[in-house]
Amino acid sequence: MAPWIETARAYRAVSLEQREGHVPIPVMFGIDAVHGNNNVIGAVIFPHNIGLGAANDPALIQRVGAATAAETAAAGFDWAFGPTLAVPQNDGWGRAYEGYSEDPGLVRRYAGEMVRGLQGEPGAASPLPIARGRRTGARETAPRCRDRAGRAARAGPAGHPAGSDPVPRAPGARLRVGL
Repeated sequence: MAPWIETARAYRAVSLEQREGHVPIPVMFGIDAVHGNNNVIGAVIFPHNIGLGAANDPALIQRVGAATAAETAAAGFDWAFGPTLAVPQNDGWGRAYEGYSEDPGLVRRYAGEMVRGLQGEPGAASPLPIARGRRTGARETAPRCRDRAGRAARAGPAGHPAGSDPVPRAPGARLRVGL
């Protein structure tokens, strides 16, 4: 893993260099870490979301998120592509296993706990992620999912602190979470 981290740091340093004709824009590295970071040898790989949903244990989901964030950040990644907040309604869909449940209420409870696990408590100083929801002025809102009747259902809090800058990567910077 050390060569990857050295490479990521080198790319980041070049992207931020102050030089004529170059606008410093930090490089961000993202990875699909929906149920663990399977790109790192020795990292914990958790069951697919359908299995985690069957546990019906939101506190477990928060711990899964925290472990995933720690292992993803330790590998030098800035952004975890997760959580998946699908609410599958048809078991014939080839990726139904990616949803926690067909019950939007359970998905909603899990969404908030997974985001808290990945990024820590909203407003708290944390070396973990930033979730991005829909922009509504100075505040970020959580993404939405649909219930069985097609009505919008809240997916859970985004926890993105108002006024923070989600782009720069520096020592202690936070892992981003794509929702």
